[in-house]
Amino acid sequence: MRFKGDYSYRGFPGKKRPIKLDFDRFVNDQEHDGQTKLNLHNFAGDPSFLRETLAYGLLREQGLPASRTAYAQVYVNDSLLGLYLLVEEINKRFCRSRFGDTGTLYQCTDNTEMAWQGDDPAAYTDEFKLDHDANNVGWMPLLDLMKLMHEDRSAVFRQRLDAIFNVDSYLHAMVLDVLLNNWDSYHDNGRNFSLYHSAEDGRLHWIPWDYNLCLWERDMELPPRDRSADGYKPLVARIANDPLLMEDLWRTACDALSRVQLPAIHDRLAASRALIADAVAADPNKFYSTSAFHANLYHTVVVSMRRNGVPTDVALPGVYDRLVKRLSTLKLLAQRKTDCTSPDRSDLIVHVFPNPSAGTVTVRWDLRSDAVTAMLDVFDALGRPVLQHSYDPAVGIREERLTLAAGHYLVRITAGPQQSTHRLMVT
Repeated sequence: MRFKGDYSYRGFPGKKRPIKLDFDRFVNDQEHDGQTKLNLHNFAGDPSFLRETLAYGLLREQGLPASRTAYAQVYVNDSLLGLYLLVEEINKRFCRSRFGDTGTLYQCTDNTEMAWQGDDPAAYTDEFKLDHDANNVGWMPLLDLMKLMHEDRSAVFRQRLDAIFNVDSYLHAMVLDVLLNNWDSYHDNGRNFSLYHSAEDGRLHWIPWDYNLCLWERDMELPPRDRSADGYKPLVARIANDPLLMEDLWRTACDALSRVQLPAIHDRLAASRALIADAVAADPNKFYSTSAFHANLYHTVVVSMRRNGVPTDVALPGVYDRLVKRLSTLKLLAQRKTDCTSPDRSDLIVHVFPNPSAGTVTVRWDLRSDAVTAMLDVFDALGRPVLQHSYDPAVGIREERLTLAAGHYLVRITAGPQQSTHRLMVT
């Protein structure tokens, strides 16, 4: 048994520290109820006692690899230490249950930008830990990802990225992090995640972690900005600056947000609050009052906690109230960015940029269906054809750079039964 955590350990003095239980530390493969390790989280920063179980439940419900949770009253030598949240450890057993193999697991151990620092793995050991390596691939998959983000500026970056990294799953996790205002993650603080390299598909997969500080008062943007000078972590920056990846992000947002069922979430939160009410009242070492616990499901409560070592009053919004408002805000944003209403969104993604253009314009598209011939047509304002190109086969990412005279145009990509038309102004 050992203490764990960073802010949840340092920022909250008293007996109720976060704990890790390691059942096979001294006896190989020793387990308890099928688990070799368990985490006991102390609800630091969460007077509702609901934030983490809500977040992990939402992630699992939407098919993302996320830990299971349960509430536990913890006693030491028959003396009640308090109410904790049991959180499943991310380890070999977790990976086998989520991905079907044990693979290779990289755990973020300290703040990281995921920035390229050269080919020597030693440069990354202060930010990541190689937890296990059943694939015998060492550090190469992680370094390959960071090197690709740093060096590849080609039109097919998205295609190359997806070959080594599960982009769809990561975008899904990003959307839910932003919905939950989970700033204590890679997207702001640069921590609380793992990357798993699967032998099954040869790609890295994103595993989120640590949600006790979610649904606070600070609203995150989509894509999420950090507080650095350039505004984004490197992985987020590559997505924010790639039109096809941004279209993927907005489509993912449409889908993920539409699947958030508020009535069911409310019922689960209310049931959890009823389940733990007596345990919260009996907790001799909790950081907040019992009245704050009862209020924080729906209402803002002001609590004192250490920020930068100084006791500070912090207003924490009602958990359910905050989730409802975040969901409404992000749904409206996604609807402005793409068509969320179509039940069968096209496998053809097209972006024409810059628009307006000073004369040179890029047409980039990604076709994700069976191989068919694609056609690029450009028409002037009177509907007269200006140029036409044919591509066979057309699957994957293509890019054309066009030089056009000043005027208004229609740019159309046709691929089998699918078609996408964009208005273009050249000044």
